Amino acid sequence: MKKLLLSIGVVLTSVALNAQTTITNHFEGAVAAPSPANWNIGSYTWTGGNGYVSGTNSYNDKAVLQKFDASYGITSSGVINSVKVCAASKKGSTSQITVGIWENNAGVPGALLGSVLYTLADIDTAVASIQFITDGVSAKGIYNIDAVFTTPIAIPANMSFYAGITIPNGDNGDTLAIMTTTMPGYVFADATTHAGVLTSTNTFDGFGNYDVDVANAIFPNVTLVASLNENAVSAKVYPNPASDDLTIELNTNATSVSIIGMDGKVISTESINSNAVTVNVSALVAGVYVYEIVAENGEVVRNTFVKK
Repeated sequence: MKKLLLSIGVVLTSVALNAQTTITNHFEGAVAAPSPANWNIGSYTWTGGNGYVSGTNSYNDKAVLQKFDASYGITSSGVINSVKVCAASKKGSTSQITVGIWENNAGVPGALLGSVLYTLADIDTAVASIQFITDGVSAKGIYNIDAVFTTPIAIPANMSFYAGITIPNGDNGDTLAIMTTTMPGYVFADATTHAGVLTSTNTFDGFGNYDVDVANAIFPNVTLVASLNENAVSAKVYPNPASDDLTIELNTNATSVSIIGMDGKVISTESINSNAVTVNVSALVAGVYVYEIVAENGEVVRNTFVKK
């Protein structure tokens, strides 16, 4: 029985862990490779010389953000590997820029969960530097920044987050604008809730509030880990991140627990006969892993945890 359960776990996990994708469905239809003349993209400026809608402006906005949730690619737990961004234009070179992931706290950007630091000089806005995100046939998005996280970031439990890039405040003359879709060629229906900026008061201000119905050229790359049954069996895991011991509690008894790497390889499997188990993870290198629990009714619960 133990070998059978392990075999099933390996096969199912390998399928789920290979579901790595760059999310582009908020931007699709706005760009056609290879000629810039066909790109239905740009950037908007506020009237009166107040700067960029999706960049440095006199309103002291802090970051340009795009929200991702069940409507935009986050259909299960997993990790965020990187964020691709297309910068439309810049001025200056010394300002520090952060590409990162912010938690979604009931529609307000919360804690910064992870980031990659750049200086403005690192960003090349020349057309020749722009790369395409494709499905092998057509272009789905474009980028000239590819921020890869040293340790992948676990997708928050609410299956929603903001991906974005900070922008200079312009005090030293440095500016940055992020590429957006354009209107009327491509209208982003969720511009009020999913595309906007982090304001000076740390709130989210959607572009749709100003009838600018566009999406940002911000594309997270994620690896999704689907649970076989997300509702019938639930698990509580702590501490997360874990240094030495990881405790898993279920609402029913379980028969086995496995620790799996993000490459789909099973690191360990332990037979149990209870609704709680503590697994020693001290020997694991720092990073993101998957725990897999097989309940006594045969259902499988699978989610991620972080080893620090």
